Amino acid sequence: MDWTEQIISIRNVSQLINETERFKLLFLNARSINSIDKFDFIKQVAESITGLDIICLVETWLKDTDLQYFSIPNYSDYHNVRIGRGGGVSMLKTI
Repeated sequence: MDWTEQIISIRNVSQLINETERFKLLFLNARSINSIDKFDFIKQVAESITGLDIICLVETWLKDTDLQYFSIPNYSDYHNVRIGRGGGVSMLKTI
């Protein structure tokens, strides 16, 4: 299964979330979002889930120099960048 199939399957998660829950969370092992195309696709998925409050991304593989390119409108972003190979965590919260 390639990364696009993994992300597309995330869309089905939104159908499982009960509207009465306190918040909606998207958790995704991004396995590198250094590709603009991949991050744009993650943004599309996030924007397609109505009322999404928090996005957690692990294995972002971002470096300090990458952060200016990776934000989603209407979300505050918090990043713990990788040191060395792999790693990195990002959390985005609705404003």
